[in-house]
Amino acid sequence: MKTNLKQILVLLALPFISVNAQTKNADYAVVSGKISKPIEGKELKLLNRKENKNITVKINSDGTFKETVKLDQPGYYSLYYAKGNVVYLKNGSDLKVKFVNEAKSLKFEGKGSIENSILYLKDSLNNALIGEFPYSDFLSLEEKEYNRQIDAYKKTIIDLVEKNKGKIDPAFSAKQVEDVSKLKESMQPMYEEQKKILKELAPGMASPEFNNYLNYAGGTTSLKDLRGKYVYIDVWATWCHPCLNEVPFLNEIEEKYKGKNITFVSISIDREKELEKWRAMIVEKKMGGVQLWAGGNSPVEFSDRYYIKGIPRFILLDPKGNIVNQNAPRPSDEKLVKLLDSLL
Repeated sequence: MKTNLKQILVLLALPFISVNAQTKNADYAVVSGKISKPIEGKELKLLNRKENKNITVKINSDGTFKETVKLDQPGYYSLYYAKGNVVYLKNGSDLKVKFVNEAKSLKFEGKGSIENSILYLKDSLNNALIGEFPYSDFLSLEEKEYNRQIDAYKKTIIDLVEKNKGKIDPAFSAKQVEDVSKLKESMQPMYEEQKKILKELAPGMASPEFNNYLNYAGGTTSLKDLRGKYVYIDVWATWCHPCLNEVPFLNEIEEKYKGKNITFVSISIDREKELEKWRAMIVEKKMGGVQLWAGGNSPVEFSDRYYIKGIPRFILLDPKGNIVNQNAPRPSDEKLVKLLDSLL
């Protein structure tokens, strides 16, 4: 797997033996804990969309918090702070949550800690296994290795559930086993599509074209106009926060390779009603390079032919318009500099 399984298991080992006596006949759950380094102005929230619950939890000045949640039935809640995590609550739970490493990881104690430690481990391993959407690295694995990693993940969680079977909620156990058992089936359509993508967009293949995209600097630009240099393409939108997070890094990369044989192109897929917002953001963010707009509500063939389902997406082409990397490293990834240095 892409993570150190032993380290995660060690991290989560203590909560499995630190369980308080059960609270009988309670019709609520208690969630309490401490955030080691509270972030000023950051709220802690418990969300359950199914039951339309949105609870803002008060954080005391010393980072401690405590909230009583009235429950009609057991359920999964999103616990949002610096990042989102899922917790399982049922009547009688007295769950103590400790945020460590500035809320980058959690530890659990008290009644309900075993279920939540299993859930946290499951989610951590799942994220490490498949990565970020659209899961390109994982889905590009050879079939034998792809199956091995999924089976190893499945076995880890099922073994852990079995080991703690008499200590945890049977409905919770069944749900976790069902989830990991269905992972391969749920990923299979994406795995088959990725095979197609890797074949059609392999290094050295001619890139799909785009034609007459509106250029912020004036007129229109087509991909063929950019021949003669490497082209690093950023597909983005003004409403995409991960896209905007990459802008300062992209500006730095552009400055680093100024005068080199490479053109940096940003293609906005904003809708027509957001056209002026696109223009304003280019100025606000001091965005350089070639700034293009793909045409609003009309079909975007270039994005479709690159099977773009999530943005930002970065593409690197050679001076002849052939694909170097159809899913290139982000500007914030140090791998991009290594890649460009090897080419320029």
